[in-house]
Amino acid sequence: MDLDELELIKNVYGWFCIALFAFWGGEILFRNKPGTTQRLLSMGIVGWSGYISLGSEAASIDFLLDWIITVPLIFLSLSYKGIGEGWRYNTLLLGFVSIGAILLAGDDFDYPTLLTLVAILWVLVFIRGMIGITGRSGLLVPGDETDFSRFSMFEKATYVLLIAYPLLFFLAGSTVNDMDAYAGSMLDDWGIHYYTYATILILLSVVCKIGLSIYHVMTDPEGGLTERSTF
Repeated sequence: MDLDELELIKNVYGWFCIALFAFWGGEILFRNKPGTTQRLLSMGIVGWSGYISLGSEAASIDFLLDWIITVPLIFLSLSYKGIGEGWRYNTLLLGFVSIGAILLAGDDFDYPTLLTLVAILWVLVFIRGMIGITGRSGLLVPGDETDFSRFSMFEKATYVLLIAYPLLFFLAGSTVNDMDAYAGSMLDDWGIHYYTYATILILLSVVCKIGLSIYHVMTDPEGGLTERSTF
């Protein structure tokens, strides 16, 4: 993977996000499609992610500035599905934990105690997620044990991928846009070049942002039956 290939992938991803944003916005403005909560959340996710992707240099894509907006919107989109209160609260909690982790990844946040707290909360929610998948009793918030089953397979896959982001981050030397910090990290030692790492993060975004947004717009119950037949 070289810089030119990463530049191409970044631009294709960014323009596709912007195209989705324009398409959904155009349907609201010109085709009288309902501006449902899920549609607006999806527009916010792909619009902001596309803007950051196109506005960043390929060698130093500002993923953190992308995530600080899109990750909360993704968790709001997941929690808005009408699942039971137990999973809704856990999903929102994971969203807040993710915000804390993203802020800690910035240069201005270097507090070991807060980092430890965020790590503990993340582990607890991860365990709650695994318990939900296996159908056993809840951990954090009392609720229906089968709440997680109300997620589609695509939503479950997105949930797991979102939890995988912090693992990649730490394996990459706790950076997303600093080649010097990436050098000597575990991923670097495994032979994964920084540009390949950045490409992996973009490909994860294709699933967690583009794919999930399209799925939620197509299956949005607020939009009525016609909403299911189009993006």
